[in-house]
Amino acid sequence: MFISPMLVQKAERPFDNEGIIAEPKMDGFRLILSTIDGMKAYTRHGNEVSARFPELKQFSIPKGTVLDGELIVTDDHGRSDFEWVMKRLQARNPKKIERLVRELPVQYVVFDILYHRGKSVVDLPLVERKALLDEVVKENDVLARIRFIEGGATGLFQATGDAGLEGIVIKRKDAPYQPGKRSWSWQKVIHWKEAEVVITGYRKDEPGWLISVEEDGLRPGGIMELGMGPTERKAFYLVAQSIKTHEDRRFVYLEPRIRCRVKYKKRTHAGFLRETVFQGFVL
Repeated sequence: MFISPMLVQKAERPFDNEGIIAEPKMDGFRLILSTIDGMKAYTRHGNEVSARFPELKQFSIPKGTVLDGELIVTDDHGRSDFEWVMKRLQARNPKKIERLVRELPVQYVVFDILYHRGKSVVDLPLVERKALLDEVVKENDVLARIRFIEGGATGLFQATGDAGLEGIVIKRKDAPYQPGKRSWSWQKVIHWKEAEVVITGYRKDEPGWLISVEEDGLRPGGIMELGMGPTERKAFYLVAQSIKTHEDRRFVYLEPRIRCRVKYKKRTHAGFLRETVFQGFVL
């Protein structure tokens, strides 16, 4: 049984309040786990992916339960690694899945319960659903409950930053679960990194600017798609027409003259900037 997950809003900074809890944000992908009609695992878009994660059979969840959480793969320092868990999600060949179970084992970190003993509990306050989680989820190497603190989101935000984690999620204690809705009852605060980059081209078929970072010369930094408004786009394309060098089927390439400030989440294993957001031109 699939239930569309509740979604978070984005907040700029953490805050403290007696009416909230704060959880570390895992860098994986949302997974709805149901035992309503046998154990089945679904992505946030409703794709059934149980066969890709045999580890999920290593624990027992009572029949009639639906859980919400994040599926992660951790590195040697215990930090969740998005690229590795996506590698697991994309694997479909049974032999490759068997190999990746050994090389990149997953962990399901649960933070909410939507059905308990066959009945919906989405209308219960969050703190009551958390109590049900303690009853249902028996932890092992594959299954874990998210840890949280009450009231003090700023302290947890500082701690997750020091630990190199992605950020935190702040949730109202009294909030019901709202399937499929993006609600201010849940807010995520991200540890953004900042950089100055060079724009070296743009995509032809849809908005996106090629960026490079200066590290022993220029090296590719990925494609930036976020944060550029109509004014910035107009100014960019006006200048870009005079500094074209060549083009291919997908991209137009430019002389490395235009610089800008960006924020981004992390570096990928290949050194690209992940989820890059434009912050302004450097004049």
